[in-house]
Amino acid sequence: MDSSDSEKRKSLISAADVVISMLPAFLHPVVAKDCLDLGKHFFTASYESEELRTIKPDIEAKGLLFLNECGLDPGIDHMSAMKIIHEASAKGEKILSFKSYCGGLLAPESEDNPWKYKFTWNPRNVVLAGQGASRYIEKGELKFVPYHRLFKRLETINFPGLGDFDGYPNRDSLSYRQVYELENIPTMLRGTLRRAGFCKAWDIFVQLGMTDDSFQMEMPVNSTLRQFLNAFLPYHAELNVEEKLAEAIPDLDFPDFEKIQWLGFF
Repeated sequence: MDSSDSEKRKSLISAADVVISMLPAFLHPVVAKDCLDLGKHFFTASYESEELRTIKPDIEAKGLLFLNECGLDPGIDHMSAMKIIHEASAKGEKILSFKSYCGGLLAPESEDNPWKYKFTWNPRNVVLAGQGASRYIEKGELKFVPYHRLFKRLETINFPGLGDFDGYPNRDSLSYRQVYELENIPTMLRGTLRRAGFCKAWDIFVQLGMTDDSFQMEMPVNSTLRQFLNAFLPYHAELNVEEKLAEAIPDLDFPDFEKIQWLGFF
């Protein structure tokens, strides 16, 4: 059904006890307001939005349960974090550092492309992930990572038997200090995991501006991916696209080139 068809949407919701919205995040408030009107419990895997926070008094007044962040990340990571935190608290231990890394990763036997990655969520959000500054605290020092530096600020995370992964800061880690009851902790970082090498190659698109959705591009009809890539590179009478890319990205290496080639840009 078309989720913008309010009549069909409300008919579907009214027949349910619990509504789990797997729509893109910007559509959750539409469904949530229907659930509020119709007295239905509401769940999503998405981050809790300010728009949903504003209707909290109305939700509580109706005795409804609206639960966000109950997927993998955010979700299972929260639950496993609280399990560890509560166990430490029960032993009278003091937590000085909390670092949590999570990501929609593939089983090793499914890593059959150079990126060792596949879409497990909204593809548009994969492209836009990391926009805005990420922030965390490290040994009492506040750290802010703007978008153009995000995929360079990496920590190598190794799992025995699986190898290396890139870990990078995920959005606003500081907002979870209160939620996790770790208000005064000197180190708090929530991070995202990707296979080693993913971030270096992805950063090429970020540096060129190819992941910027703040402007409208008017490419000729039937333009190729090669032409799209070339639109972000300077004109040169003699160099081809590959050579211009290598000139624009001095540390471009073969694994990076292989990943971009696999996506069809050459």
